[in-house]
Amino acid sequence: MGKLLALLAVLCLSQVIGAERIVNCYWGTWANYRSGNGKFDVSNIDSGLCTHLSYSFFGINDNGEIQSLDTWLDYDLGFINQAVSLKNHNSNLKVLAVVGGWNEGSTKYSSMAGDWYKRQNFINSALNLLRNHGFDGLDLDWEYPNQRGGNWNDRANFVTLLREIKEAFAPYGYELGIAVGAGESLATASYEIANIAQHVNFINVMTYDFAMASDGQTGFNAPQWAVENAINFWLSQGAPANKLVLGVGTYGRSFQLSDSSQNWPGAPCRGEGSAGSYTGSTGYLGYNEICQNNWHTVFDYGNAAPYAYSGDQWVSFDNVLSVQYKMDFALSKGLAGAMIWSLETDDYRGLCGQSYPLLRTINEKLRWYTTLTCRMKLVSIWALAALCLCLGQVASSEKLLNCYWGTWANYRPGDGKFTPSDIDPSLCTHISYTFFGISDAGEFKSLDTWLDMDDGLGFISQTIALKQRNPNLKILAVVGGWNEGSTKYSAMAADPAKRATFVSTSLAFIQQYGFDGLDLDWEYPGQRGGSEADRENFVTLLREIKETYDQYGLELGIAVGASEKSASISYDIPAISQHLTFINVMTYDFHMALDGYLGLNAPLPEVAESIDYWLSHGAPAEKLILGIGFYGHSYQMSDSSQNWPGAACIGPGTAGIYTRENGFMGYHEICLNNWQTVFDQENGAPYAFQGDQWIGYDNPESIQLKMQLVESRKLGGAMMWSIETDDFRGLCGESYPLLKTMNRALGKEVSGGGGSGGGGSVTAAPTAAPTAAPTPAPTPGGGSGGNGGGSSGDCSADGHFQWEGDCSKYFQCAGGVRFDFQCGEGLYFSTATNICDWPANVDCPY
Repeated sequence: MGKLLALLAVLCLSQVIGAERIVNCYWGTWANYRSGNGKFDVSNIDSGLCTHLSYSFFGINDNGEIQSLDTWLDYDLGFINQAVSLKNHNSNLKVLAVVGGWNEGSTKYSSMAGDWYKRQNFINSALNLLRNHGFDGLDLDWEYPNQRGGNWNDRANFVTLLREIKEAFAPYGYELGIAVGAGESLATASYEIANIAQHVNFINVMTYDFAMASDGQTGFNAPQWAVENAINFWLSQGAPANKLVLGVGTYGRSFQLSDSSQNWPGAPCRGEGSAGSYTGSTGYLGYNEICQNNWHTVFDYGNAAPYAYSGDQWVSFDNVLSVQYKMDFALSKGLAGAMIWSLETDDYRGLCGQSYPLLRTINEKLRWYTTLTCRMKLVSIWALAALCLCLGQVASSEKLLNCYWGTWANYRPGDGKFTPSDIDPSLCTHISYTFFGISDAGEFKSLDTWLDMDDGLGFISQTIALKQRNPNLKILAVVGGWNEGSTKYSAMAADPAKRATFVSTSLAFIQQYGFDGLDLDWEYPGQRGGSEADRENFVTLLREIKETYDQYGLELGIAVGASEKSASISYDIPAISQHLTFINVMTYDFHMALDGYLGLNAPLPEVAESIDYWLSHGAPAEKLILGIGFYGHSYQMSDSSQNWPGAACIGPGTAGIYTRENGFMGYHEICLNNWQTVFDQENGAPYAFQGDQWIGYDNPESIQLKMQLVESRKLGGAMMWSIETDDFRGLCGESYPLLKTMNRALGKEVSGGGGSGGGGSVTAAPTAAPTAAPTPAPTPGGGSGGNGGGSSGDCSADGHFQWEGDCSKYFQCAGGVRFDFQCGEGLYFSTATNICDWPANVDCPY
């Protein structure tokens, strides 16, 4: 029995240990010389937040020998010994000596790597440094082979150098890491990626410094798309994911604006921003300086990064939210972990709140297991087996994808008609069949017996049969909805007899037809004719349903109003959460024509604010399901020249050809319209307009951002309203582009490529200068005035193509029909990325 317990313990703990990722904390030791609250020494390090501490920098002499660059600090003040002694506080900590850095240049390293004798000098001096001072390894930060005075042979010589270091280090168990340039052009020039990867323990990818004042315009230090492109390039060139460490900057690049009224990304700048009070370097501010500045801050969801400005000063940086996005990406790619440059520019003193907010965010994302505490005695094999099972469930938990289906779409005309045969059950974990209703007595009932029942069209049976194609699929009966109102549900919830009737009749119906559970969509307790008692009665109703349903293993979910204003009236959030399998939060319908102005259906800041409200009021994250609308709210503009969010409107827009409802259009209608489309980066959502018609909606890009919110908040999953308004027939490109985007964001394999068409996928791109109102550069899926369908010439294949003779224009072919577009001012269309981009990034032959 003892041996079996030991084996189980090893297997169980391996689930935890195997999940550990690197958190490499670079430390610029010269921060000791900074003034006031910027001064940083060993006592400021929280060793529990790092797996590795990288002591920066050492250098080399002309003979290749490693040398201290500040002997007074390293030896007289004893910083090396103090840093290594941190292992007394964290026995798992690795302390590395970092040699190189930007100021060391490249020429000495090029000379050393190309000379066998100098390489031996370097290796022997490295061994002496590590042995004499108790370092655990070396980080070689040569910036950069074959650049800055180096030569082409550096690429091969770097491989040789790393191989020889590794061979010398192996008998001592020392680690060997490197820091590398991130972007494709830099990495291609400097590294034989597959070869260097063989000889190192990890590769710190410096995924920052993508924009600086020398570019002549403001830009993001580390936009998400650039970070992802860089990591994907390294992976594609043979770097193992489990050796790549994603870099996060705890600082920002600052700029002096040419015109303080032009304060958006891509605006012209005069030069570097003013030096910070601690770091004292123009063009550079630590996060510990930025967070105290109290500048106007904007989070650009298109680039998943913030910027801030005050007067003529502008800075782009990373904050807690952008770091969460980066960590979600690192996890999705199975990377080895993350590193920061650098400890001393995080808000380590907690002057703006919690100490080390950025580093703690990385830990919360990558090192979840460190929060697990085992205080149990292993009194039996079953206790340990249960622990293993628990850990296994944590590791393998699947996000929920709940597909609401408005069954009345059967009655829509032409390509809008939707039946069970149009559902792809592999794209959903749940299908929610809507709607059923209740009688005045509280009895559960069909609202369309001809459509639902077998003596009519038999939609219920056809839907249940989808489980034959996906055995893991759950199919729920949804009762309620907007048209059912609130008064009947208020009366039922308040009356014990009616509640009992509802519970028994819903159970009978579910069991008779083979549903897997119930979704109660009461819109809304305490509103629309309800009473104040609804909040408490709703808890009682859910408790009674759960007590009955639990006996049969049935699921119970609800759909709820998202915003604080609605939720605070309707729900006792901690109490209802106890009785539910999941909570579908309807994070859409934030703006409609009745507001009197144009508004986005689901702007990301308002979605995030709603989810955070539910979390802060006691809803478990794993039960919250984020709602995504596969439709938009449309408007008739008061003045067609004022076509930005917030401009005045007359009323709802014209009805769509399928949904036939004023003020509402399905995505499958929007993507066919070929209107001018704009992606609002600040709000993480698109809008489109033509003539006096305007619509705010969601597309693949905005849905990707919302799915990142699902990951960053550790939610239970996402739902959509509703599948029949996705482009389910693929009229604008691939079928189900929105639903497939949700699946891909959760790492699920789906067939088909990216869609095209007026509402198609948009890749993060530079932001064009505002004219009447801020508008980003047009990107594929929207342009500056599509021609509404042109000749079929040159359209033998679908896709996006550059105009002959003019790189600022492009055209789209869809079904043999050509649509012409114009990029935003100053941008060119890139055939490599299918976006409008800065000319420097586009290979324009004209």
